[in-house]
Order: sequence, then C-alpha cells, then structure tokens
Amino acid sequence: MVRKPIEVVKTQGMKLKRTIASIVLLVAGTTIFVSLVAGQRIIRIGGGGRPAGNGSASEEPAAPDLNAVQPIPPTPEEAAHIADLIEQLGSTRLVQRDRAMSELASYEARALTQVREAKSHDDDEIASRCGLLEEVIQSRQGELFLASRRLNLTIDELNTYLNNEDITPLLSILRGRAQAGLVPLWARVFARLASRPQLYPSAELCIEIEGTTGYGQAIARAARAPEAAGSARNLMLLMALLPPGEPADTVEALTQLRYSVGEGRGLEEALSSALDFRTVYPAAETLAARAGRPSALHKEQEGADEVRTALALTMTSTCTEAELSTAGLPRPGEMSPILLNTWLSLLQRSGLDTAIGTAMQEVLERKADTRRISIVAGYFADTTSVATVIERFDSLPFEAQLSILDAWWLRPREVKELQPFLIQLLRHERTGIRVESARSLGQYYAHSTAKALLEAALNDSDIAPAALESLAAMSDLLQPGELQSLADMLPTANLLTRPLLVRILVDAKQPDALKPLLVEWRKNLPRNELPMAIQVLALQPETAAGAFARVRVSVRLGNYRNVETFLLQWLDQNDLAMTRSLLALDNEQGFDLLREIAEDPNDRQRLNAMCALAAGGRDGDLAADWLKRLAGEIKDPLGTGIGAAISFSTSDAAEEFRRNTLAQGIDSPNIGWVIQSVLNERSLTVTREELLGVLFDTPENAQKFAGSWDLINQPLPPNAARNLATALAFAQGQNLLSQPGIALMLAESGIDILNVLFGDAENPTPSDTLQLYTAALLGEPERAREIVKNTPMQEDGSNYQGLMIARAWMDLLPAEDNKRLKLGVASDPTNIFGATLRMQQARDGDAGALRSLLDALGPDAIRFERGATAEARLVNQRWGSPYMDSQGVAEAAYLPGITPPRLTVGQLHPLFEEPPAANWEDWWAARRALLEFDEATGKFTFTELP
Repeated sequence: MVRKPIEVVKTQGMKLKRTIASIVLLVAGTTIFVSLVAGQRIIRIGGGGRPAGNGSASEEPAAPDLNAVQPIPPTPEEAAHIADLIEQLGSTRLVQRDRAMSELASYEARALTQVREAKSHDDDEIASRCGLLEEVIQSRQGELFLASRRLNLTIDELNTYLNNEDITPLLSILRGRAQAGLVPLWARVFARLASRPQLYPSAELCIEIEGTTGYGQAIARAARAPEAAGSARNLMLLMALLPPGEPADTVEALTQLRYSVGEGRGLEEALSSALDFRTVYPAAETLAARAGRPSALHKEQEGADEVRTALALTMTSTCTEAELSTAGLPRPGEMSPILLNTWLSLLQRSGLDTAIGTAMQEVLERKADTRRISIVAGYFADTTSVATVIERFDSLPFEAQLSILDAWWLRPREVKELQPFLIQLLRHERTGIRVESARSLGQYYAHSTAKALLEAALNDSDIAPAALESLAAMSDLLQPGELQSLADMLPTANLLTRPLLVRILVDAKQPDALKPLLVEWRKNLPRNELPMAIQVLALQPETAAGAFARVRVSVRLGNYRNVETFLLQWLDQNDLAMTRSLLALDNEQGFDLLREIAEDPNDRQRLNAMCALAAGGRDGDLAADWLKRLAGEIKDPLGTGIGAAISFSTSDAAEEFRRNTLAQGIDSPNIGWVIQSVLNERSLTVTREELLGVLFDTPENAQKFAGSWDLINQPLPPNAARNLATALAFAQGQNLLSQPGIALMLAESGIDILNVLFGDAENPTPSDTLQLYTAALLGEPERAREIVKNTPMQEDGSNYQGLMIARAWMDLLPAEDNKRLKLGVASDPTNIFGATLRMQQARDGDAGALRSLLDALGPDAIRFERGATAEARLVNQRWGSPYMDSQGVAEAAYLPGITPPRLTVGQLHPLFEEPPAANWEDWWAARRALLEFDEATGKFTFTELP
C-alpha cells in the first residue's frame, strides 16, 4: 500500500521544540563523532576553528588539509535535486528528514557546496542537519556514517557486522535499535542476504521499521549492488511476495535486475515479474512511475528508459484512454517492438479496441517496418470482429496477413465465420497465405474442412505438404474413394508428401490402397523409406515381413513424439537388410527364413527373428525350447534376452510362464517380460489390473515403477494408487509434484493424500516446502487449509516462500494478494500449479483454461511464457516464399513433443461430452479451434461445422 505523507502545519512552538531537539542531537552527535574518529586519522575540515592557545591574532591560518573531501560541481539536474532534498531536511516528518539526509549523504562531494551554504539557512533544523552532513561527507563513508550513529555503533563495528558471513547479529541490532531513515543500510543487508532465506524475515523487519516506501527504496538500491546480481531472481520473488510501496521503486528494481539475470533472458524475466504487480498500484500512479528512480551516482545502462516504460505498462492492469495519454509515449510507428507489444497488450486488457484499430491504420500509413506491422496486426486480429478483419484482409500487406493468420491459429474465435474464410484462402494468389491457411484448418475437424484440404493436396503441389499434414488427423472423415485418390498420388509423390500420404493411409487402415507401394518396395526399398515400410507392413502381422515390422513398432515410445520419430532414430542397416530379404520372398519362404535365423546362435538378427515368429504365431513348437534356454537349462548366447521373444508369444507355454512368474511376485527375474507382454497387448491371461496389483502391492515396490508412465497412464486400483502416492511422497529423489500428469491423476483417484503424508497425526505439520505444496494442491481443501494455516513461519525464513504461496493458494492472505500470487505461480500450464488451476477452471466451464492445459500437454506443445516481447519478421528464403519468424515470449514456441507423463485419457473423459480417443493428443489437435462449453450438459463439446 502506498503511504502518503501527512501534511502538518508548522507552528512556531513546534519549530522551537524542533530547534532545541536539534541542538541536543547536534551536541550528542558531535560527542559520538569525536569518539568515532579518535582512533582514526584526523581530518581537519577547512574553515574550522583554530587550536586553542595564546597565539596572536596575526598568526597565519593553518594550511588546508589535503586529505579533506573537495567539492565537485554537480550537474544542473543534480543541483536541483540536492536543493529539493535540503528543503526536505526541514520537513515536519522525522522519517522524511532522515531519508533526505541519507540521500544527500550519497551525493558526497557533489552536494558539499550546497550543504555548506545551507548551514546558514533560516530554518534551524536545516542548518543544523547540514552542519552534521558536512562532517558526514568528510568521513568518506557518508551512508554508513549516518547509519552507525543511529545504531550507536562505530563505522568499523558496522562494517564488521556487514562483512560477517552470519548477519544475524546485525539483524538483532536492527530489530532492537533501528529507526526509520536507514534505507542505505537496508539495501546493503538485502544485497548480502539475496541468496539466503533470511532475506524474507529481514524484509518484513524493514517494512516494520521503514514502511513499504522505505523498503521499496532499499530494494531498488540493492538491485544495483554487484553482490546481489547472482540472486536477481530471489529479489524478484521477494518483491512479488512483499511489493514495494511505490511503483517507481518496483520499476527501478526490475530494470536493474533485468541486467543481472543471465542466459539472455533478463528482459523476459523482468517483464514476467512485472505481471505480479498488476492490481497492486493504481493505474495512474503506475503509468507515472515509468521514469523509475534512476540514480545520479550510477552510469545508466543503454535502453534503460525504454525498459522502465515497458515494465510500467506491463504492471498496469487496466487504464483509461485519458490515463494512457498522460504517459507521454511515442507514436506506434516510432515505438520499439518491446514497447509496442506492451502498449498494445495494455490496450487489449483495457478494452481499448478502437485504439488498436487506429494504431493499425497508423503503422500502415506511415509505412512502418514489417516487425511493427506484424505485431500490431496480431492484436488487430484478436480485438476486431472476424468479419471486419476479413473485409480488410486483401488491402493489408503480406506480413500483416500472415500475422493475422498466426493470431487466429493461436486464438481461434468466431469459427463459423473463420473456417469458410480459411477455406477460401486455400485459393489465394500468394503461396505463403495458402500454406498458413492449410495449417490453420488442421484444427477445424469437419467434413467440409477435410474435403477442402483433400482438394488442395490433390491440385496444389505448393501447399500439398501442409494440407496433408492437417488432413492426417481427419483421416476417419475420408470416404473410400477419397482415400483411393490419395493412394493414386503415391507414384508421383515427393519426399515431403509421400510420408504424409502413407501416414494417412496407415491410420485409415487401408492395406489394399498401399499394395502398389509394396510392389515397388519389393523391387527396391530405399533406406530413407524404411520407416514408412515398417509402418505399412505392420498392418499385416500375419505375414513374415509384417510380423517382423510389428515387432519393430511394438515399443514404448518414451520421450518420442510418434512412431516415425522413433523409427528414424533406431532402425539400422540390419533392419533394412532383413526387411528387403523378407519382401523378396513369399510368405512361407519368409517364415522359413526367420526360423533359420532364429536357430542360428551367431546371427545378429536372431532375437528379432524369434520375436517375429512369436508375433506371427509361428512359435508353437519353439516356445518350450526358448523357456528352457531362459531358465538356463540350455545355455544360450542370448541369455535372459530370450524373454523378449517369449513376451510376444501367445502359446500355451508362454501363458503358463506368465502366470507362474506373476505368482512369484516382483522379485522374479522375469517380471519385466510379463510387463512387456501386457503393455504390448500380447498376454491372453494376465490382465493389466492383475499386473498392477503385484507391481504396486507395497510403497517400496511402487517406487520401482513410479517412473513407468505406460503402466500408470490409466486409472489405478485404489491400493496401487495409494502405494504409488506413498512412494512418491517419501522416496529419495521422488516427489508427488514433479509430474503434473501423475499428480492430477492421484488427486482424482479418491485416495486421501493428507493421510498418506501425515497418517493419523493429531497436529499434522509439513516437514518441508514440498509437503506443504502437496497438501495445498492435492489434499482435501478444508483440511489442507487448516494444515497450511497452522504451519508456523520459521524464524530463519527457510519456509517463508513456500508458506506464503501455500497460504495464497488456500485463500489465507488478503484477497488481492491471493489472486495475484495464484496467477503468478500458475502462469505456466506445464507446472503443477498451472495444471491444477486450469483443471479446476475447466471443471467450471472455462474453455480458455482447458485449451491452455491441453495445448501445453498435447502433441505440439504450445508453451506460453509470461511477458510480452514478441518480435515477428519476414525471413527471405533462397527458394520459396518468405516465412514469418516469431520470436519472444508473447508468441508460441512450437516444440516437437513433451516429456511424459501427459494427462491420461481417463482424466479427460469427465470433461467432454464426446469421449476422447485413446490417442487424445491428435484427437484434440484436430478439434482445438472448435472447443466450447455446453451449459445444459455441463460438459465441453465442439462447434458443429458442415
């Protein structure tokens, strides 16, 4: 809360009392000063009295002390500020007088002339304080000199306390002796403690003594300190938890910390932190704070003023047009990309859509560069009706058109108007527009969309790859004749379209349509088409080549996005040779070859051949022999590796082996082969539930399989879920919150997380921050709220950060703090806070929250980061049309995948009226633009298009 100075009328009586007090202070100060310097080199101040004695009046004056501080002329701006500070020495408020004195001391030699002149000021308070200030400046440790006097310490003692590794004694002194006006000392303290948890209780103590205004000034000073640079993020977090009283100090601190954050992300992180202060300050004050508090004592970094302005705009929640007009911003065409982005974002938040339209017109009329036009065009698309944008689309420059299409891809709206327009753009004269339209249409699942994409793929070679990629997720909408038309493209397909055609036909399970490819591959199978061939052949596992291919695709993909990516990485020359050999033979000859290889102990493809025989059902007379070799009854070079072949076998002997192995429990050396068999759906008698009952029968056993997403990505039996939760809560190197997918699944499994954490404890207390977060996020809300409420704050600040965030999450802080801190920690949908919040919002019908969550955990993870520094520019290519390159955190970064665990399809079922597909990521990608909430059913559905 910003604290306003209280105006008090000065009276003659008050002035008299103040003068008497100042005299007493001056006498006491002089006495202390003498004691301070007694053991130090004496500095004689020019103009001082002569030594006592009987010298004559004509005696020569003492020579000036060459060690004395000599005045340095200040700049006109500094001189004006020094004069203002001198007048503040006469304030009716003690805090203001002390702060002015500290700031004057920081000017040192540049303030010396004006301070000396003010010793004869009419105001006795000003005169006496300036007399003391002259001594302070001459001490060459001005700020510490004043602080030491206030704390009744010598400068040496204060320096010793500051330089100690353990700063606790100094904090004790500050708690017992400090008064307001020690901002420079607090800044030193914060800089020293920036990397330690003591920073937080120290900040609360500073606020108690200095108020939020003095605390903010100290933070702004500490942000400049070199020793705080390595812990810049800690200071940002401190400010989020305990905001400074004045927005100017917040702006200044973030500006300075921006230069301390490494990895080239300083600006992004400063802007990200600025979001934590929305709603903290009134809009007018925040906009007025865009100048920050630059220090006359430090060299200004290049571009600092622009950073301050961008931070102030980002910190402003909403504003009126009148408030914004007073900020003195340049015209849109003259703004830098960062400033333009933050300004437009503020206009959008404030509902000033007309101003965005005006900005769009202005950058076009002034012929601004493509980066600025692209940025404005994106906001124009987001804030203007689709119909209006469509009307103006053809008159806009190419870069603006691309930016609009990109904005509509990220944030689709008014889909019934937008989808027909995108279909129309498939015939646009510019290739780049056609390509972007084809890509955007991939999220409009409908027969009309599939038909348009199919026509584009068949008739426009320039956009065929983009059209086929979008069509891939809609293959189930294609009729047999349409699928055949795609198959007819295969003979003339190029390196870009051929894999996409194969993928569509494989997904549509059209082996007959792919027969021409098999004929071609039997003659010659190129190395680069081996992954395609494996996928096509796997559609017919009853053949020899198909059985071999089935084994190669029966893998757990782990961190790989899809089968294609996995196969490209792992298929080798031996696989190519084997596939070519099997394609050259008929079915029976192929299985004979596999059997011959399987019986040759020295063949490198022996194990793959054995697995293929099992997958093709041709291992009936071999399984018993394999089991003997696995048991060691017959020595074999493959050793226990033979279990891989048994895991594919569905013979009676293999099924009996699985049942016996399962009965032996988790300690059986062959339990892994049973797991593989169940995951590959090759076991006829052992079910997933039975397997989980054995693997997760105790927390100790559950710990061993906690990282196997393939095992736990479906609803777990209650006992297995509890044991998994216990393992994650207490096992070394594990925790319940590291993977949002697992955490959300356990939270929805019905188990009592609080009982897992604390058992039957009468007064449950989290042992660390992780337990605190787990209770707040996954526990039953009312009980978790009491636990968080009753958790004590540690004196050393070790749990301050976690406890404050947990209290905000459980609505135990003031309402505004709860809201902004929740939004801050939940800004990233891929962390547990972000995923939990969005899941809660989705259950309440928030389509935007669900889209954000599924985007983050879906197939082409769209990572939205906090801040707004996107830049977009056209990049010329040697061949083809220019493309739009988007950089910065306000645009999406398209990643090839995300490390599991993702959400399970079981977690999505309760949200949707239409049951999601098992492969929900691709199912979602094809419907993303159509998401809407049905109030009648309380579930999400998709807009119906023709």
